[in-house]
Amino acid sequence: MSNPSDTRLPGSRTAWETRATATGVIQQSVHSASLDSASEIKEAQYLLLQVLWRSRQRQEFDWKLSGLDLWKNAAKAHCDTYKSWKLYCEDLAAGKTKKSEFQESSFAVVLLYQCQAANVNTMDMTPSVVVTPHEQRDLRKIPRINYDENTILPEVDDLHISSNPQTPVRSRILLDPDEEGLQRSSYKPSSPNVPEDIQRQIYKQSRDEQIVNTALISFVNALTLHADIRVVWSLHRLPLKADFNPASYEARTDGYLEILTTADEKKRIRALVEVKAAFRQKNGPAIRMQEAAQVVAWLKSHPDRSGLLNKPGRRILLSQDRHEIFITVARYDDKYLDFLDGKPGPERAFMRMHEFGPWDTQSITDMKQVAVILIAMALRAEDDRIAENL
Repeated sequence: MSNPSDTRLPGSRTAWETRATATGVIQQSVHSASLDSASEIKEAQYLLLQVLWRSRQRQEFDWKLSGLDLWKNAAKAHCDTYKSWKLYCEDLAAGKTKKSEFQESSFAVVLLYQCQAANVNTMDMTPSVVVTPHEQRDLRKIPRINYDENTILPEVDDLHISSNPQTPVRSRILLDPDEEGLQRSSYKPSSPNVPEDIQRQIYKQSRDEQIVNTALISFVNALTLHADIRVVWSLHRLPLKADFNPASYEARTDGYLEILTTADEKKRIRALVEVKAAFRQKNGPAIRMQEAAQVVAWLKSHPDRSGLLNKPGRRILLSQDRHEIFITVARYDDKYLDFLDGKPGPERAFMRMHEFGPWDTQSITDMKQVAVILIAMALRAEDDRIAENL
C-alpha cells in the first residue's frame, strides 16, 4: 500500500475507486472489514468510510455551500460595532508581538497565544482516532463502569454508544470544565481491548498543540464574547464513537461549538474543533483522514436526521494547524446516513468534505475575512437553538 502522504486523498468517485482497488478494499465494507488496533486511521480504513475530499483556497469560501449566507450581513455588522475587535485589528496590523504592547481588550490574550502558536516548531502529530476491533464476545455482558462522580465528569460515560443507550444527563460541570479545579477527565475508551500505549497517545495533547488549541478557542470565543447568545466554543475534548461491526473507532476532538441550554446530545454540538501543531502542508493527508473520521463519528454517534443539524452546511469542522485556520464543510445525504447505519443502497454513497483555507492568524486581511465566517457560525447556531426551542 502506498503512503497516503505521497498522494492526495480522492476527490471523486473515480479517484476513490482507483485507491480502493490499489489498497485492496474495493470489495470490502466498513461494516464487515476486520481492522487491527491502531492509534491512527490508515488509508485503507479511511477509504472504507467513503469520503471524498476537496481543498480550496480561503478566497473561494462558499457562503451558500456552508449555508451561512443568511448570517453574513449580521456577522459583518457585529464586527463593525465591536470596540475590542477594532483594537485587535489595530494591534495585529501594527505587528505587535509583546504582550505589554497589546491594547486592553477582549482579544489581548488571543494575540498572546496567536503569537506563541506562530512560533511553534514541530512536525509531531498527536493522533485523534483509535481503531479497535470488537472482541469475540457478547458486548452486552460487559459490566458498566461505576465512576466516582466526585472526581470525574459524571456525564462522560453517556457520550459513547452502547447496546443499552440512555438519555444523557446534563451537568453544570460540562458548561465550564475548569470550574472547581477539575483536572483532565478520567474518561476511559469504551472499547476494553484498546492497548494502553494507544490510549496514552490519543488522550494526551502535546504542549505545542495545547498552545494552538488555546489560540483558536480564545479567538472564536472573543468574537462573540459580549453577544447575547447561548452558544460558546468549548475546550472540552469530546469523545465520539463510530461503532461498526466487526470494528469500531473512537475519535476525540479538541473542542466544539456548544449550545448551552440543552442536554440533547444529538443537538448540543454544532461544530467540531481539531488542532495540530504541525503544518498541514507537510501532513495534509494524515490530518484530513483524522478529521474525516471525526465527522463520521459525529454523524454516527450524534445523528439528527429530522433536525436542523442535518440541513446543508451544518456539519462543520474548524481546524488550526500551527498558525493557520481551516474550515471544512461536510456535505452528505440520507443515502450516506443509511450507509453508516449498515443499510447501503445499490450505489455507493459518499460524504464530501469541502476544505477552505488557510487563513493566516498573523495576517490582518485573513483574520478580518475569517472572523465574519466564524461569527456567522455562532449566530446560526443561536438561531437554530431558538427555532428548535433548545
